[in-house]
Amino acid sequence: LGSAGTVWANRDFVQNETEFFIFYGDNLTNIQIDRWLELHREKNADLSLMLYRTDRPHLKGIVELDEDGKVLSFVEKPANPRSNLASAGMYIASPKIFNAFPVNKRPLDMAYDVIPHLIGRMWGMLSEDVILDIGTLEDYKLSQQVALQLHTGEI
Repeated sequence: LGSAGTVWANRDFVQNETEFFIFYGDNLTNIQIDRWLELHREKNADLSLMLYRTDRPHLKGIVELDEDGKVLSFVEKPANPRSNLASAGMYIASPKIFNAFPVNKRPLDMAYDVIPHLIGRMWGMLSEDVILDIGTLEDYKLSQQVALQLHTGEI
């Protein structure tokens, strides 16, 4: 179904909610969601993205923000990145996002098929907490060390 196709298939589950969370399964994090949820509600956002700084922007979904945190652009794996702010694959969404979903396309991907249609109605929050994409074997091995450090309180 793809990342957005799975959300679309489960839309009835959240249709009566004010907001809901979408978390990709290949992340290790210790983010605190209270400030993020507060931002989402304050801005009445359709979608709020958790962001982190990356040294590999050409491999990530890259965001540009205005001075207030509104998302001005989003490009998945850009050849010429315009920032190093990467989407963590963690979102707070309003059911209004379903209006941005193409209904006759499958699979559906959040980065390619949905997020670009929400420019101007999204906000980003930069996290200083641990956000580790564990989508590669190398990053998965690193995540084992980081998880132990989180567990023992070293981080």
